[in-house]
Amino acid sequence: MTPAGWRSVSRNGTSDATAALRAVGVRGVPVPLVLAGHDRNVDVAETEAEYRRTLPPGSSRVDHWARADHGLAGLAVIRSGPRAFQTAVLEPRALFTPGYLAARHVPAPGGESRRCDGAPCQGAEGGLSGARG
Repeated sequence: MTPAGWRSVSRNGTSDATAALRAVGVRGVPVPLVLAGHDRNVDVAETEAEYRRTLPPGSSRVDHWARADHGLAGLAVIRSGPRAFQTAVLEPRALFTPGYLAARHVPAPGGESRRCDGAPCQGAEGGLSGARG
């Protein structure tokens, strides 16, 4: 890990957003949670479970991007250094995992969990949940 990474961990490693989540949940503000399947910085299962425990039912939407890293970059691009650099300079929107930028603007029904890998996001029950690909 880089020195900057260690500084970030030392500052944020013990942070707890539970009180802030409760405060937002009490006000009825919808809370989106976006999780990446290849996140090495966040325990996605624990994070999703904590959101579901803390927020009122139906107040959050969880989007799972199985083929993305912590920054929601597509794995094919981010894992090849020269290609990632070239993409960042020439076509920065292409750094994101396929479908993410289109799907992030489309609200899903509250409380739903979606699998978002490319084209339309799949709802927990396997059907489309309203996202565009």
